[in-house]
Amino acid sequence: MLANHDAVLEAAVFGIPDERWGEAVHATVTVRPGVDIDADTLIEHCRTRIGGFKTPRSIDLRPEPLPKSGAGKVLKNRLRDPYWDGRARRVS
Repeated sequence: MLANHDAVLEAAVFGIPDERWGEAVHATVTVRPGVDIDADTLIEHCRTRIGGFKTPRSIDLRPEPLPKSGAGKVLKNRLRDPYWDGRARRVS
């Protein structure tokens, strides 16, 4: 649903550490050039279309493309790793 928003060029959704729940849904989004949008607007867009447990709790907006493999697949591990640095496990 996040990728269906007109302002979103591409998006990746993954889990990040959360003190209360163990993990929280997070998204990293590449915004279309010339579009001005904030994370709260995108979260509300998701909230009206999908279940609350699937809705991102936070979103990083970036102008540059998401990292991809040679086959064009988004490398979520590169996006996820900074959030899990210093933790014994990569999942809670």
